[in-house]
Amino acid sequence: MLGRDFALFFTEADRAAGLPGRELQHAVQEGRARTEGWRLRRDGSRFWAGVTITPVLADDGQLRGFAKVTRDLSVQRRLTALEVSSQRMSAFLAVLGHELRNPLAPIRNAASLLRRLPELPAPALHSAGIIERQLDHLVRLVDDLLDVGRIVTGKVVLQRRRLDWHEVVQASLEVARPLAQARQHDLTVDQPDEPLPVDGDLTRLVQALQNLLHNAVRYTAPGGRIALVVRRDADRLVTTVHDNGRGIAAADLERVFDLFVQAEATAGSADGGGLGIGLSLARTLVEGHGGSLVAASDGPGRGSCFTLRLPLAGGPQAGAATHRRTAPATPQRVLVIDDNHDSTDTMVELLRSLGHQALGAYGAAEALQQAAAFVPEVVLLDLHMPDGDGFSVIAELRRLPRPPRVFAMTGYGQQGDRRQTAAAGFDGHLTKPVAPAELEAALTPR
Repeated sequence: MLGRDFALFFTEADRAAGLPGRELQHAVQEGRARTEGWRLRRDGSRFWAGVTITPVLADDGQLRGFAKVTRDLSVQRRLTALEVSSQRMSAFLAVLGHELRNPLAPIRNAASLLRRLPELPAPALHSAGIIERQLDHLVRLVDDLLDVGRIVTGKVVLQRRRLDWHEVVQASLEVARPLAQARQHDLTVDQPDEPLPVDGDLTRLVQALQNLLHNAVRYTAPGGRIALVVRRDADRLVTTVHDNGRGIAAADLERVFDLFVQAEATAGSADGGGLGIGLSLARTLVEGHGGSLVAASDGPGRGSCFTLRLPLAGGPQAGAATHRRTAPATPQRVLVIDDNHDSTDTMVELLRSLGHQALGAYGAAEALQQAAAFVPEVVLLDLHMPDGDGFSVIAELRRLPRPPRVFAMTGYGQQGDRRQTAAAGFDGHLTKPVAPAELEAALTPR
C-alpha cells in the first residue's frame, strides 16, 4: 500500500459512491472518524472491517495526512450474528409453543370430560382414549421441539436431586404402556427390586427414557415385542430398550441421534415418523447427567436396542420409590379466566365434573367483576388477553377482601416465563394443556 491510494481497500461500489473521500472529510471535521463496513483484502476477497481514521496535523495546525487503522472484525461480526439469531430463535420457539399449546388445551379438557361422563358408550370411551393418547403425543412433540431450542442455546438447567431409578421407570411406563397397548405390543419390564440411586433431574430423565420407549413403539409393527431391562454394572446403571421392529442400518446407527434426522429404514412409520428430535434430545439429556446412550441393530427388519448408562450415586442409597396417592380434592370455588372461549368453557365443565363450583370469564374486565361477586378460592388465569394481561389482573385480585390462590394458565412454559410469574406473585404456573395431575395439585387446599 506504500505510495498508493487507500481507496484500494474499498469495494468498487463504495469507491463509485465517493465513500473514501467522505470518510476523510468526516475525520477532518470531527477530529476522528470511526466506521464499520466491507473492505477488500489484497486477493480481492471481502472482510468486515472496523476503521479508525485520524488527521495528522503539523505544528502550525496544517493537515499533513491521515493515520488509519483497519481491523478485521469478521469473527466478531459472525458471533454477534449468531447471538442475534439465538435470541430470535428463543423468541420464535416461545411464541410457537404458545400458539401450539393453546388449541391443545380445550382438546385435553374435552377428552377428560368425555371420560368422566357416566355410562359413556364403549365406542365413545374408546375414541376418548385415542384422543388422549394422540394428544399426549402432540404435547410431547411440542415439548421436545422447545427443549431442543433450549439445549441448542444452552438454556437447559438440570434440577438435580437424589432419586431412585424406579421412579423414572414407573413414570415413563405410565405414558408408554397405553401407546404399546394401542398397537398390541408385548411390553415386558425386568428390573431389580433393590434401590437404584441416581443424582439427576427426574423430569429430564423421564423424558429421555420415554423417548426411547416411544421410539420402540413407533417403529415396531403391531403385535411386536418390546423389552425394558434395568441392571447394575459395578458403579453404573444400565437400561436397555430392545424391540423386534424395523431395525437400523449400520450406516445410520449414529445418524439417528442427529437433530431432525431419521434413518431411511425407519422413515414412513405408522404415525408419520415424528420430527427426528426424540433420540437427539434423549442423548443430550443423558450425557448432561454424565451418562451415555448408544444404538445397536443387526440391520433393517431385525429390531434395535438402545442402551442407556448412568453413574449410580454414591453415599447413602435412596430408599425404595414411594408413590403417594393424592387425596380427592376438596370442592373449591374456581374462576377460569381465558379469552379463548373453548378453553374456558371446557375447563369450567371439567371442573364441575370433578365436583368443584366453577365459573368462566373471557377477559380481564369481566374477570374482575366475576371475582368480586363470585369470591373464588382459586383462579386459573391466562396471561395474555385483549383487554389486559394476567399480571395486571392478579394485582387487582390480591386487593380483594378474600384474595384467592392464583395460578397462571398459559401456553408459555419456558423457565423465563415461570420466573416471571413467580416474581409477580402467582401461586403456580400451569402450562397448557394442563395435565390432570397438575390441575388436581393446584386445586388441593393448603
